[in-house]
Amino acid sequence: MFPHVILSLWVLVLCAADLCNWTGRGSAAGPDSRIVLQVRLRCTEGSVRWVHPGQALRVVLEPNLSSSRSSTVCIQPSPSLGGASVLVERSGQLQLLGEEDGGQEGRLGRQQVFCFQANGSHRPAIYIQGSWQGPGSWRSRVGFRYEVGSVAPQQASCRPCSDTELLMAVCSSDFVVRGLIMNISHDSARQTSVVGVSAARVYRQR
Repeated sequence: MFPHVILSLWVLVLCAADLCNWTGRGSAAGPDSRIVLQVRLRCTEGSVRWVHPGQALRVVLEPNLSSSRSSTVCIQPSPSLGGASVLVERSGQLQLLGEEDGGQEGRLGRQQVFCFQANGSHRPAIYIQGSWQGPGSWRSRVGFRYEVGSVAPQQASCRPCSDTELLMAVCSSDFVVRGLIMNISHDSARQTSVVGVSAARVYRQR
């Protein structure tokens, strides 16, 4: 059901990358290339930026969360990600997370955050794949921000963040958005949630 490019050869990419963030360029082999670029990141949060993207990119998240067998992965697509399909790999299975023309549920918006639960021994992997429509059809760059966290026990109650937790989150982030949560939708079958946020102001680190 999924495009055959996902099943193609994987190539480990060691471009401009650190343990948390990756910036790279697409394959120069052209639109007929069946190479899937592969990146491994080992932090609980970071970003991916793909300049002049090729056919497909596979990002494997390998943070040190040894204390928890389950984790939650949240993805915030960049505004330029429209037109690309985002798939997640969990326990060896691929699931479509969002696609611009795939209806409201799969629509990628700049103010949306997609979260899903990663279980088992398989590390969560994220695919970005676009549809080639001729010269000039690609965006100049695509990407997303990610965050991986341990799943709290089901009996643990939700609570507001403390002042210390808020301060640590602000100081360790590249930017902070102040706004309102407009809606939250859940898909129990895919174990994913979509949070729609109306941003009032964005604070960036200098």
